[in-house]
Amino acid sequence: MTFRCDDCGDIDHVLMDGYGFGDRLLEGVMFEVRVGKKGLQVRVQDDCSDYFSGLNKKKWLKEAAEYAKDNDVATCPHCGGDVGAQPEE
Repeated sequence: MTFRCDDCGDIDHVLMDGYGFGDRLLEGVMFEVRVGKKGLQVRVQDDCSDYFSGLNKKKWLKEAAEYAKDNDVATCPHCGGDVGAQPEE
């Protein structure tokens, strides 16, 4: 399974802004979403980790994974274009 960007082709992950599921609390916090052996794997980008460390990480990573499964709003990490967050098989 891979993600597909119209401009960059197959990419191994997408970026997702936390605003979609965390409102203003996570606005601007960027999450990396990858397809792993056990489904979607989500982590916070390094430049957002200081802010995120003060939050309930387990809860928000779970929320991010659920949001990524159900929504198709994501950004290509290479060109910044919109990418469908649903991975292609």
